[in-house]
Amino acid sequence: MIGIFDSGIGGLTVAREIIRALPGEGIVYLGDSRRAPYGDKPADVLEKYAYDIISFLMGHNIRILVIACGTISATCIDAVRKMVDLPVFDMISAVCDEVDCENIGIIATDGTIRSAAHKLALESKNPAIRVVARACPLFVPLIEEGWIDGEIPDLVAARYLGDLAAEGLDGLILGCTHYPLLAQSISRALPGVPLINPAENLAAALAGYIGNHDMQNPRPIREFYTTGDIERFRKMGEQIIGKDFTTANHANICK
Repeated sequence: MIGIFDSGIGGLTVAREIIRALPGEGIVYLGDSRRAPYGDKPADVLEKYAYDIISFLMGHNIRILVIACGTISATCIDAVRKMVDLPVFDMISAVCDEVDCENIGIIATDGTIRSAAHKLALESKNPAIRVVARACPLFVPLIEEGWIDGEIPDLVAARYLGDLAAEGLDGLILGCTHYPLLAQSISRALPGVPLINPAENLAAALAGYIGNHDMQNPRPIREFYTTGDIERFRKMGEQIIGKDFTTANHANICK
């Protein structure tokens, strides 16, 4: 089993790409919607949340851990790696190793932007790169409420991103796994700017690792858990994952 976790439903976009890349691999997913959003939480609180989630996932005999949360990847990656003796895949390494742009934008939560993790990773690869970062804190609450299309997300995206249209960006990294669910609104705010979804990079890296280690299971089990509202999680899971989404389950890890 591959263990995948996020602050809520956004990490289902990562689970979707992993299922597409590795249809023979089992997964167990946990979205911590009850304590979302993570972007405004201090690092010590996020480490506690990560510990709670990882303890739950380890009870499902996972062999690989995927941090499908940009904020945890940016602020707590070292602490998380110390919690497990497993291969750990994170959202920042996955995308920054592959980006080939000279003028790149990054949108993410407050915590991720404050960490400058993407900027540091990109500049270590290409010191001449120009990085424009923007926090979009309302995106996650909108998505967790299921408002992923229509006038409201369009207005919020335009307010956050409209001035970036003059920056001449070669690409825009969606630095939170929730954000691909607002791709249409984001593209309308920044017409012509290619959107970069780190979930695709992570799934490709994971497929390469598993292919080299011959870990695939011909009869995969897929389990999906939330700490939040089951019905909302089920609806969004069916919308994002499709036929590969199984029953929605509740995880009681919040203390």
